[in-house]
Amino acid sequence: MLMKKHLVILIIFFLVSPISWAAELLKVGISPLVVYIPKKSPRMGEDLSLMLSQKIKNPKIKIVPWKGEIVQKIEEARKEGEKQGLDYVIMGSLTQIGEKISLDLAIVETGGIKPPVLIYKEIPSMEKLEVVSTEIAQELVYKLLKKKRITRLEIIGNKSVDKEAILAVMQTKEGEIFDPKIIRRDIKSIFKMGFFKDIRVEVEDFPEGEIVKFIVSEKPVIKQIIIEGNKVIKDSDIREVIALKVNSILKEHLITKSVEQIKALYQKEGYFDAQVEYKIIPITSEKVKLTFIIKEGEKAYIKKIIFEGNKAFKDKTLKKQMKNKERWFLSFITGSGKLKTDELENDVNRIANFYYNHGYINVKIGEPQVERRGTDIYITIPVEEGEQYKVGKIAIKGDLLKPETELKKILKLKSGAVYNREQLQKDITALSDVYASEGFAYVEIEPEIKVNSSTLSVDVVYHIKKGIKVYVGRIEFEGNTKTRDKVLRRELWIGEGETFNKIKIEKSIEALHRLGYFEDVKLETQRGEEPNEVNLKIKVKEQPTGSFSIGAGYSSIENFIIMADITQRNLFGRGQQVTLRGYIGSVTQRYTFDFTEPYLFDSQLSTGFQAFKWDTEYIDFTKESSGGEIRLSYPLGYYSRIYSTYHYEKAKTADFNEEIASKYITELADGIATSSIRLSW
Repeated sequence: MLMKKHLVILIIFFLVSPISWAAELLKVGISPLVVYIPKKSPRMGEDLSLMLSQKIKNPKIKIVPWKGEIVQKIEEARKEGEKQGLDYVIMGSLTQIGEKISLDLAIVETGGIKPPVLIYKEIPSMEKLEVVSTEIAQELVYKLLKKKRITRLEIIGNKSVDKEAILAVMQTKEGEIFDPKIIRRDIKSIFKMGFFKDIRVEVEDFPEGEIVKFIVSEKPVIKQIIIEGNKVIKDSDIREVIALKVNSILKEHLITKSVEQIKALYQKEGYFDAQVEYKIIPITSEKVKLTFIIKEGEKAYIKKIIFEGNKAFKDKTLKKQMKNKERWFLSFITGSGKLKTDELENDVNRIANFYYNHGYINVKIGEPQVERRGTDIYITIPVEEGEQYKVGKIAIKGDLLKPETELKKILKLKSGAVYNREQLQKDITALSDVYASEGFAYVEIEPEIKVNSSTLSVDVVYHIKKGIKVYVGRIEFEGNTKTRDKVLRRELWIGEGETFNKIKIEKSIEALHRLGYFEDVKLETQRGEEPNEVNLKIKVKEQPTGSFSIGAGYSSIENFIIMADITQRNLFGRGQQVTLRGYIGSVTQRYTFDFTEPYLFDSQLSTGFQAFKWDTEYIDFTKESSGGEIRLSYPLGYYSRIYSTYHYEKAKTADFNEEIASKYITELADGIATSSIRLSW
């Protein structure tokens, strides 16, 4: 078979004007098919023709309803096609021989002399006819438009970039119609990836379709990044801001970005004259060395911050509001004097807020002017203070839970005082807390501010919409992989079904923090199943609750000493605490076991016990003590408890020296027991 091979060079796609594929619509008619099947419906041929007509969808093809008889011969098709004004006629048959079913179609050009284009398709079963007809319809479109499909798509020349990554940005796919316009778009898309310095396309033409080859040439890989000239900033800090890494593809825009990031890093340190250049040195045809050459220049410091127009407050007071500070003789310790350009805008806002909170509601802070004089930086900030305003009338309107006079007592902003915007927000929060503690979690408080320029006063009206009363729905915990839900739930001051109470919820979160089991405790509120229901989700992050310590020492009395302590503050996730301690020396040995159950039988009663054994060798005798204690405690409020402790100890002496031991010591040889009860809170 004779094959033609042609090369489509990249330059053709960009320099040659796009080929116009627009043409007049092709008028196509489909003759009812001849059906050779033992059991067939009377209109099966017409139905198959209609099925194909509906599946051929292309803006350049117009399917014309068939008006004549069934045609079975080529010449009949040509004549009938001319009669109906068609460009092409599709004719054929559906045949079943035994288990084999086949569809034979012919595309006949009306008024032409070329042989028909034949299409043959085997069908596994009649149930698959619908699916196969879709494939045949697509094949008919290709043949009618005299276009070829892409039978194979190849990516050649890629080494570092995966083929799948390239195909992902392309529209050209195997099995689709070859389209030069799409090829041109794909070339641009591949270039945009930034990995390639050259792309060309080759197309091989075969009767069954086209083989399209995208031949790419990758940019070199960076095998080494060198930084030269830096003294103030470490290599590691510079490498962190560089957008390129070793073994990555060399991309020009990332080099430019890296240069700017290095300059920005130096500017943060006060080196505003720092210059950064780069060199690309080839190692091989595929590998390069990238060198950044830095000229640091001299460091500049803030010499003076100047305010223009301020009368109410001194420069010193306004400077305290800023993060940017002037250099002074202890700057090498405090780090002040560096210009933080990203903080300048925030400094302006801080100064403005300072004025707002002192009654200057019309203050205007201009844009800071930064002037460099050698290594000195001067910052000038213009200020228009305006007049100072005081608080006029205060009113609370809307849904009041308490008399207005009572609610006003909560407010810190008082009539006659200097207007303070920050305090206004705090008062809104305080009022919200009052309502949230009564179940109105969605209360809305909108302040209405009326400025009276003639009296230099500000009237404030708090408009309150309490909304619906809310109840607690589900309380869920998340993150407690060890600690049991019961341990957390018993610390809560609020339960499911109770009225929403912000104060109780805050106390609950505080109580969970106090347990010491969690590194972090966060609360999320979620809408419940009912409009007046709120679900609480408490997210915790557990931290280690066990500890083990061991130590050793030496003293003139004990000689060598060993001390050990094992403690678990959340035993088996039940919230119980257990401690085992040991102290072993040549003179003294002490052993203690302690256990605490904070909620006995899930009640508020806390209990614990301790057992101990102490042995001490004195010059004239040895004292042996053993015993224990039982502890009970009960909460009297949020921050206090009452404690009761029963202590029992039995002591005896042994190994005493009768020559020097006193009569009292020798009488303790049989032992003596003591017990005591202690109350405290």
